[in-house]
Amino acid sequence: MPTLTVYYPIFIIMEILIFIFLVLGLVGALVPGIPGPIISSLGLVLAIIYKNIDGLLIYFLIAGGFMIFCFDLILPSLITKKSGGSKRAATGALVGMLLSILTGPGLIIGAFIGAFIGEFSVTKNVSKSVHSSVYAVLGVFSGIIFKVIFALFVLITYLTLRFL
Repeated sequence: MPTLTVYYPIFIIMEILIFIFLVLGLVGALVPGIPGPIISSLGLVLAIIYKNIDGLLIYFLIAGGFMIFCFDLILPSLITKKSGGSKRAATGALVGMLLSILTGPGLIIGAFIGAFIGEFSVTKNVSKSVHSSVYAVLGVFSGIIFKVIFALFVLITYLTLRFL
């Protein structure tokens, strides 16, 4: 005889809340200033707490969300440095991004201006400064791509483990 599954209101509310966190994680991957990977990880933590899913993959995804968040902050400065920019350009890209989160001009503009100021203070060459700044912006876009892929993977993994 088949068993009847009873869904209590708290489980339905938690299911909706988990889904909201996972979708907000995807939105946060696209919108600068919203920590998308962390929000996705918190959605998975809620799913573990309410026993919706479990497994080693989920724990790796939670840890991965925090690592991707940190990696995303340093990626523009790493790419700036690897493209031939100075240490000041790399530091300027990081500082510009962090300040732009607080002041609001946007991560892309903040990274660009920070890398430009850092490189220009060393080389006094506008062309080289713009080159470093473009690579800082490329680093921001690369971080967005990593975050979107992670958020989609988390969402698909959750839906697959939960409903299939």
